[in-house]
Amino acid sequence: MLLHLLHTLMRSRGHGVHSPSAFDFITNVACQPLPFYGYDTLAAECRGVALAQAKLALRVVNRLQPASVAITGGISHIATAVKLASSAAVITPDLRSDTAMLIAPASEADALASAIARGVPAIALATRSSLSSECIDALQAALPSGHTFYDRRIAAILLPRTGLEPQAFEIRIPR
Repeated sequence: MLLHLLHTLMRSRGHGVHSPSAFDFITNVACQPLPFYGYDTLAAECRGVALAQAKLALRVVNRLQPASVAITGGISHIATAVKLASSAAVITPDLRSDTAMLIAPASEADALASAIARGVPAIALATRSSLSSECIDALQAALPSGHTFYDRRIAAILLPRTGLEPQAFEIRIPR
């Protein structure tokens, strides 16, 4: 385990990223290899890709601290992750005008594109198969400015940022 961690750190130094905000998000949120509070609770509720998605949602919500999170597609393990990350966040089943963040299956492309166009951060979760290139391209096209981080097996994270050219980063999110 320790040898694998050292190898990963040596291999992924810098991630090929030149943007300080993107580098910070990748290293401290998306690809955080160390245990995080709440992982045990999530592990009792889900397994495999669903667990990786829940862990990712926990870390992203913890970083962004949105006032409200819309979770669509009936993904209960994500609701648990959001509650663990921010007890103050209001969870809703659909996208509203005051929604501060959206977490949805990638199949709900219209809702995701609508949120991104309004400047709302979003996480598009991979469903039965991995995220297709067409899906990622469509989500990036909806992002007027900001960062897209994606791991085709798990999820795409879209962070709108005003005045920043759209940038996409393919990353490896730890399971």
